[in-house]
Amino acid sequence: MGHFFFYLAIVAACLLWSAVFTAAAARTRPGWIRWVILAMAVVVPGRSVGQGVWLTGLLVCGGKRLASGFAPTLTALL
Repeated sequence: MGHFFFYLAIVAACLLWSAVFTAAAARTRPGWIRWVILAMAVVVPGRSVGQGVWLTGLLVCGGKRLASGFAPTLTALL
């Protein structure tokens, strides 16, 4: 049950991060700084969850684990 709540916390944190940076970009004047803020809204959550997807994918493909967390981490990334 703890894994499920951890999964929900990760998804909520990524959504909150993206919402905050998108709102900040919407309030700034048009220019290069707006694109930097929007890139941060997308890249940082994708990169942080992407590492988990990569690790769980390696564990599944290597056959090291019978029960994997690959599907939940891939869902969190998408």
